[in-house]
Amino acid sequence: MNIKFDHSEIYTGRFEKLLLVLVLVVAAVMRCYHLGDISLSNDELSAMFRANYQSFSEMIQHGVLIDYHPAGVQIFIFYWLKLFGNGVFIYRLPFVILSLFSVYWIYLIGKKWFHPAVGLWSAALFAVLEYPLLYSMLARMYSPGLFFSLMAVNYWTNWIKTNAKQSQIKRTDKIGLFTAIAMGVHTHYFTVAFLFSVVFAGLFLVRKRYLLFYLLICGFAASTFLFEWNIFLEQMKTGDLGGWLGKPEPSFIVEFFFNLMNNSKYLLWTIAGLFSLGLIFGRFKVRLNKYHLVAFSWFTFSYLLAYLYSIYRHPALQYSTLLFCIPFFVMAVIAVVPQRVMTDRITLVVLLLLLSSGAFSTVVEKEYYSKPPFGVFKEVARDLTDWSGKYGEENVAAVVNVISPDYINYYLKQSSQIPKSVRFKVESVEELAAFRECLDSVSINHQYFAFIWTNNLHPYEILSIIKTKYPCVKEFRSYYNAESWLFSKDSIADQQRQWRFDFEDASSGGLIVSDSSNYSGKGCLMMNEQYEYSPGLDVDVKLSEDDFKVFSCSVFYKSNDTAGKQTLVFEVLQNGKSIEWYGIELNKYNLHPGKWQQVFLARPLPQAEGKVKLKAYVWNPDHKTFLVDNMLAKLDAATDPYSRK
Repeated sequence: MNIKFDHSEIYTGRFEKLLLVLVLVVAAVMRCYHLGDISLSNDELSAMFRANYQSFSEMIQHGVLIDYHPAGVQIFIFYWLKLFGNGVFIYRLPFVILSLFSVYWIYLIGKKWFHPAVGLWSAALFAVLEYPLLYSMLARMYSPGLFFSLMAVNYWTNWIKTNAKQSQIKRTDKIGLFTAIAMGVHTHYFTVAFLFSVVFAGLFLVRKRYLLFYLLICGFAASTFLFEWNIFLEQMKTGDLGGWLGKPEPSFIVEFFFNLMNNSKYLLWTIAGLFSLGLIFGRFKVRLNKYHLVAFSWFTFSYLLAYLYSIYRHPALQYSTLLFCIPFFVMAVIAVVPQRVMTDRITLVVLLLLLSSGAFSTVVEKEYYSKPPFGVFKEVARDLTDWSGKYGEENVAAVVNVISPDYINYYLKQSSQIPKSVRFKVESVEELAAFRECLDSVSINHQYFAFIWTNNLHPYEILSIIKTKYPCVKEFRSYYNAESWLFSKDSIADQQRQWRFDFEDASSGGLIVSDSSNYSGKGCLMMNEQYEYSPGLDVDVKLSEDDFKVFSCSVFYKSNDTAGKQTLVFEVLQNGKSIEWYGIELNKYNLHPGKWQQVFLARPLPQAEGKVKLKAYVWNPDHKTFLVDNMLAKLDAATDPYSRK
């Protein structure tokens, strides 16, 4: 089969413009669809409420200094909300508009660097892939940071190309480069790092006759950061960039590129197939230019900076860190395909395939609009108000675990049906013990109990504590990084695997007390200086790596001494070796010394394949004297809240 290629220059006319319009329309639809309906994320709500001050100085003091980002975006949000209010759609709209301009910049830079088809194909990917789509729709610093990064590179490219075409730099290119850098340094600290790499590359590509003026333009633009230098110093006093993340694994970069492809084998093979066909039809006549080197060096610099900073300083590397440099890497990879393949018909066919396959993967495979890839607030608030309306505001009590009550109240206040009894942030062991105490009085007045959490610590013990008074799970809804539970007093037999150990058999060691000291049954166990470890539960279960199970155990405890470190232990062993060990000090729950009190411990089982042994026992490292009785344990099948399914 003979394939004829059309090498005519058709990209400067109507055809190219129509394809660009198509890409921008698709990008706009993907970004505006459900823009006001998708729940605000934790970071968006945080920025909203950190801008909710009467004066500018208060906002800087309480809304910027506590953050670890430049002040520019937060200042913009401060004034934007005052002008237009805090509706979700209007709050996100300027960030979406900037992201659409970013798609256009990607097309323009790809065209200038390599070929119009490279620009169109790169823009198409950034129009529909979940990774850029997510950061385009968030009212955070990512969209502005990407916009000014691309804007800077566009005008920087004009400086480079001017060398061979004319003797003077255009005024628009001077103003454009200055503006992009001056604004970009106030968006994100890794935007600052990327812009530095752009300016540095210009030292080798700008002609010597323009070099001094180039440095002056870039230097004056970067010096605008001095206006918030004191803010930066204050931020560094209270912490550091990153810090809340874990240190990156060497596999991070592979995981990042797979995430860029929507974590989709279907999409990955589709794009890889198109790329391979391009090389084959182009007879592998690959020609690299200086922009390939520039793009790869920019990406390498940003990645290594973030990676090494995360290893030797504070963890800061995450997918969003590479947002500002990845478009150029994508362009450079696409541009490896020989240009002789990039005819009008092939450009159109490939563009349609990229748009359709990418949109299908994002919308259908990833269920982007129905399953946001972050903890949701709107959905869990809706669950709570629905249950309040269904069962009665007076009959439903609730615990809500969120970073700030303001975040969930943003949505709760939109409904008139809110439970009358709501408790926020039960997280620490001390708070769990206090919650155990107050649940007695709560259960007298309320038939139902709701527990919701999103993007926050959610101790599994709280479920066990609630079930002591509300044994029936009435309703359960799971989201990514969020859950909603509704419990009732209805008595329904628990179908999960459970075990009981009453400490009434002395055959495994320990002093059995058989008088009125025991909590229930015929006797209880007295631990003293002779016994460091109690007998306890010892069961074998079979696990699968695809399973998500939670093991919960409790024990009744009685001691007059609140100083000891006696501990309820849960241990997982495989092939005779301990693979996980958890413990909770019994005295954390000892709010009434000398009385029987129940202590709780619950954890997800580790991902493992095959047979494991689960052990639960009491450890007495201080060799104290105390009583324990009625150890209960249960293995529950659960839903992994950190898995988007």
